[in-house]
Amino acid sequence: MSVISDLTGHHRPNVLSLKEPHPSRSSANLDRVVSRIRELSKRKGLRICQYSMEELGSFFCPGERINRSDLMEIIAEKYPVLAHELDRERTIINPYYVRMFEAVALGSMCFNHLDRHRQTT
Repeated sequence: MSVISDLTGHHRPNVLSLKEPHPSRSSANLDRVVSRIRELSKRKGLRICQYSMEELGSFFCPGERINRSDLMEIIAEKYPVLAHELDRERTIINPYYVRMFEAVALGSMCFNHLDRHRQTT
């Protein structure tokens, strides 16, 4: 947790966006890590936005079921600077950039929700 504490101390964010672990793909250790990150974030006064992969899919493609590959393409279309990483991801056997695309999607969804909330208040 010291790495996260150091990063939040250095960059001073006011929001943390987390991916909700899928129950069937999680473990007790991963659940503890997520819980500790949430506790640390609350102590530092960070607002927490936590979304599941299903919520990300519904946000970016309402009414459709999408997979990680679809999500990466949607994010690369939204943020063309990531097109090179998408092309590289398509050519490698073991996924490498998929987590980065998920992180960008989480941040984008969180920003959108916070922005909509700010506009209605």
